[in-house]
Amino acid sequence: PERALAVAVVAGLFAATPDVDVVYAPVGLALSGSGPSLDAFWAASSVTHRAVTHSLLLAVPVAAGATLWRRRPAVGALVLGGIVAVAAAVTGPLAGAIAVLFVLAALGVAVLARALGVGTRWTLAAALVGLLTHPFGDLFTGGPPGFLYPLDATLVADRVAPFADPTHDLFLAFGVEVGAIWAGVLVAAALAGVRVREHVRPRAAVGAAFAASILVLPNPTVDAAYGFVAGVVGTGAVGGLRRRDGPLTWVLTGLAAATVGGAAYAVAYLA
Repeated sequence: PERALAVAVVAGLFAATPDVDVVYAPVGLALSGSGPSLDAFWAASSVTHRAVTHSLLLAVPVAAGATLWRRRPAVGALVLGGIVAVAAAVTGPLAGAIAVLFVLAALGVAVLARALGVGTRWTLAAALVGLLTHPFGDLFTGGPPGFLYPLDATLVADRVAPFADPTHDLFLAFGVEVGAIWAGVLVAAALAGVRVREHVRPRAAVGAAFAASILVLPNPTVDAAYGFVAGVVGTGAVGGLRRRDGPLTWVLTGLAAATVGGAAYAVAYLA
């Protein structure tokens, strides 16, 4: 179980590395001269977001290069350096800089994997799972990423939006994300011998009160989900925190409260 959890942690960290490209957003925001706002922040991030770091074609050499670096640093550095060179040559210096951050993040996860006792083969497998799955999750929450970068070709032209009402698409994205989180929690708990029910307190039901926010929040969508997300996260925080409980109970009760809150809002909206 401990080894399985370690591999899962490594896969999760690799899955987070593609979003290192958003670090350009504050720089782009400053260069644009726009005022500090969420819309301006995301507009600045779109210059580099979901391109180099979200490519399925680059995911494999990044995973291989980061893993190879552990045993053959020269070979690994050559592979990763080649990725940076390709990005810079195809798109320009800014893309090359983002590629540098991407490969450094992947290297950091590979080093941590070794510290956790995860072998080379399992590190490679975890890297492939994390890097190759991340872009598909983004199909629910924004514009399609550059799956085939650096090729000038489109794998998927539009995000997943099956409903006529864009608010329903937000509920779908929320359900996918929360479902993925709960799947990870339940599997990790099973491996660690933790009973989730013992750590979810009845106060998680307070999340149902978030349904009342439908009276003050405009109809949220994937493109304008700030109020909905902030409200759900806030509801989870209020429902989870209590001094008597430990961190695990805080997290699981808070997650349950946030889940109830999002579901309650969706029911109120549909009603």
